[in-house]
Amino acid sequence: MIMAMTSVVAPIGSSEALTETSQSFDGVVVVQRLDGDLHVTQVDLGGRTLDQAVAEESRRDGVIAVSPNYEVEALARPSDPLLQEQEHLFGAPTAPYGVDAIGAWSTTQGSNDVVVAVVDSGVRPFAEFSGRLLPGIDFYDGDYDADDPGDGGWLGCRYDPSSWHGTHVAGLIAAGADGRGVVGVAPNVRLLPVRVMGACGSGYVADILDGVMWAAGMEVPGVPLNPNPADIINLSLGSNRLCTAAEEQIYSAVTSLGILVVAAAGNESLPATFSAPANCRNTFSVGSSLTSGEKASYSNYGSGVDVYAPGGGLPSRDGQDGVLSVVDSGYQDPKGQSFERMQGTSMAAPVVSGIAALIKSAFPGAGPSEMAAAIRRSATACRGMTCPSGIANARRALDAMNSSPDAGAPVDVPAPEVVIPSTPEPDVSISQERYGGGSPAEVAEATARYAQFRNEIGGNQPIRSAVIASQTSFPDALTASVYAGFVGGVVLFTDPQRLSAATWRVIQDLGIREATLIGGPAAVDEDVETYLKSKGLQVSRLWGSDRYATAGAVASKVQAKAPFMFIASGLNFADAVAVGPVVYSNALPMVLAGPRGLNADTGSLIAEWRRLNPSGKIVILGGTAAVPSVVERQLVSLERPFTEEDGYFGGGFCENYPISWPRCPTDKIPVGIRSTDIERIGGIDRFDTAVKIAQWAQSNVFSKEASDVGFASGVHFADALAAVNLLGQQGFNGPLLLTNQCTRLPSATYKAASGFKSQRIVGGENNLCDFDAEVLRGKR
Repeated sequence: MIMAMTSVVAPIGSSEALTETSQSFDGVVVVQRLDGDLHVTQVDLGGRTLDQAVAEESRRDGVIAVSPNYEVEALARPSDPLLQEQEHLFGAPTAPYGVDAIGAWSTTQGSNDVVVAVVDSGVRPFAEFSGRLLPGIDFYDGDYDADDPGDGGWLGCRYDPSSWHGTHVAGLIAAGADGRGVVGVAPNVRLLPVRVMGACGSGYVADILDGVMWAAGMEVPGVPLNPNPADIINLSLGSNRLCTAAEEQIYSAVTSLGILVVAAAGNESLPATFSAPANCRNTFSVGSSLTSGEKASYSNYGSGVDVYAPGGGLPSRDGQDGVLSVVDSGYQDPKGQSFERMQGTSMAAPVVSGIAALIKSAFPGAGPSEMAAAIRRSATACRGMTCPSGIANARRALDAMNSSPDAGAPVDVPAPEVVIPSTPEPDVSISQERYGGGSPAEVAEATARYAQFRNEIGGNQPIRSAVIASQTSFPDALTASVYAGFVGGVVLFTDPQRLSAATWRVIQDLGIREATLIGGPAAVDEDVETYLKSKGLQVSRLWGSDRYATAGAVASKVQAKAPFMFIASGLNFADAVAVGPVVYSNALPMVLAGPRGLNADTGSLIAEWRRLNPSGKIVILGGTAAVPSVVERQLVSLERPFTEEDGYFGGGFCENYPISWPRCPTDKIPVGIRSTDIERIGGIDRFDTAVKIAQWAQSNVFSKEASDVGFASGVHFADALAAVNLLGQQGFNGPLLLTNQCTRLPSATYKAASGFKSQRIVGGENNLCDFDAEVLRGKR
């Protein structure tokens, strides 16, 4: 059976040895010229040897060539054992929303002349990259070893496993078609590892820009020139912010050298215009799609996304999440080659980098504009138009280059100008107050002052405690609301190195006597602690070695009689801030989970909470893209710690003792965590999740008659954290809903606002614009 458009013929009179071949064949192929046209006929051997058949068939009229009818397979189809599990590489009909790299391989598997730079956490020198891993550089540690030593454990994330992120990305681009394991989109191109991220999977813009410049062959002071400049640079990294002027300059300069910069759009389910460097001009932004054809729920979206590619998010054929690639098997330190699934736009971007590498291989003269334009206009329409810019397709992109390459198109599609419609008429029955300011410290000052005012008119005790967190880095601040509720205080913010003026004003005016700093000295400097003590305040600090340990330190203080334990993502903050008023109102503990679930210390803390609260419930915030599904499995398998209360009869004694006891004294031994004790609250994005958290709170924690509701930015989190001062008090008991960028009010937020007559807008107009505030009040 012919499986590829391939012709193998032996011209008459050629010296091809037909009697000795290791390939299987079925008869011969006869090529005749009849009436000027060529005809191909399959002829059985009919008991003849191959030589006899060729000789006899060659004597027929018009025959110009005879060849063995070899069995052939799909051209360039690798034999790697895990290929069938790499759904993203397939195309129709097997995977209509895959990138069809297999179809593209009939044109090219990539050229050894093409170089793709992986600016990431480093790349492990595995067999999958044998002979194609170029000498790289390490801007994180400042040496010339771009190997990935691991970004967990011993590098500072004491409880977290290493991610092997850069290795996984490199495998998606160019793992070899070598029969070993997985295959990359462009398995023959060379890889240039550039390490710019380390401990906890993070790095800094300066190192990243140095890495990008070096990869492009540009001069970087104090570093030798890169002898192997990249054709494509992959950036599977980013943060929620605007693109800086420095980044704009570097990416424009790199693009002018003929290099395509591919960047992950981000995993916050927000407009991609909020995620850098994907929002920088001259970067090609990639969102994440599912192999079922929809946008992945976590993926950033909007006009800032140039194209989508499979990044994982739905269970694959083997029941796991994510896209399969190569990693190290070590938990923290390197051990050896292995394979693992990951999900995110970090996985989608290298798939597109691989497609660009195929284009560059087949069309060496193609520039970044041509490659970007071909990938964009050949994209497959996704299902339900959830990703309007379409899903990249390697085979069709190569075809698009053949048809009419577009050298004049921009690398990225600029976002359209925002057109603000007319302001709606307000509903006079709805009251609305804004608590704004020019900084997080000033917003918190405004909410704290009003919280004190409400306390006074309600006849409650004045507020005398404050919980102070950094206003520039939010991971430690996520659980500040928990402890503020525990001490009946307010959440305030400060600059890391010195106490903010707004914070000191409100401390003085409210008569604050006790202050608790959340986070270590890197988050809130010891100078702030010293200053507060010098002013007569009683100062303490709650912190741990990282955000997970800090959350655990807070939770351990408040868990004694807590009927609920919350688990939120430690990487995507929106769900943790949305639940702030809820955890504040009853001092409910909240711990954080990483991309691989709960670390050991957090698990032990939850087990201890369970011992203290045997009928308590665990509430997981967000979908599996935020808090992975492994957390449920970890919870039900937690071992309850043995305590003195268990006495001699603890530890399964009653079940194993051979005598039938009339009554075994196990009354004080609580049951473990059952699946029925676990609830997950998740929506299609952060805004929908906030609505569902609000609905849950009204049924389980808040008063159903509460008329207050708060609104804050779901992009800039300090305002939302400051909202707990207003909404968590017993007099308010109001939920917090999140908003998007101006004039893009989420429909879930707008619908949920109905029924609340008192709206609290938290934050300045830069974070929640007046137009959206009026829309909320107008109920249109």
